[in-house]
Amino acid sequence: MKYIYNKILKNQNGQAAFLIVFFVMSILFVISMFLAEISIKQSKSTRDAQESIQAYYMADMGTERVIYGVRKIASDPNKININDYNIGDIILPESGLYQVVADAGSFTVKRVNVSLPATLGIKITGYDQNKRVSRSIELLWN
Repeated sequence: MKYIYNKILKNQNGQAAFLIVFFVMSILFVISMFLAEISIKQSKSTRDAQESIQAYYMADMGTERVIYGVRKIASDPNKININDYNIGDIILPESGLYQVVADAGSFTVKRVNVSLPATLGIKITGYDQNKRVSRSIELLWN
C-alpha cells in the first residue's frame, strides 16, 4: 500500500503546487473583488452626500429669496394676499411653479394648500446639478 502512494506522489510532477497556487490566487481574487465593491459603494455614498448637501443649500437659497421677497412687499407678512401671485421679485405663473436654475443646481417655489389657519404656504424644493437628489423646505405664514 505504501508503495502505491509513493508511486502516485512521484507521478504528480508539480500538480499539487499548481493546486495550491490556484487556491491562493482564487482567495486573493475574492478579497480584491470584495475590496473593490467596498470602494465603489463608498464613492457612491460620498457622491450622494455631496448632491444632498447641494440640493439642501439650493432649497435654502430659495427660502432666503422668498423671505426677502415677502419682507420687500409687506412689512407685515400677515397682509399677504393668498390670491396674489407676486412674492416680491418672484412672480408665480398660473401653474404655480417658479424655477431658478444656477450653476450649482436649481430650486422651485410653489404655493401649497395649507390645512392650518395660515395665510400663505410655500414649498421650496432644491435640486442638485444632475437633478438626482431633491430637498424641500416649507414655509407657512399665519
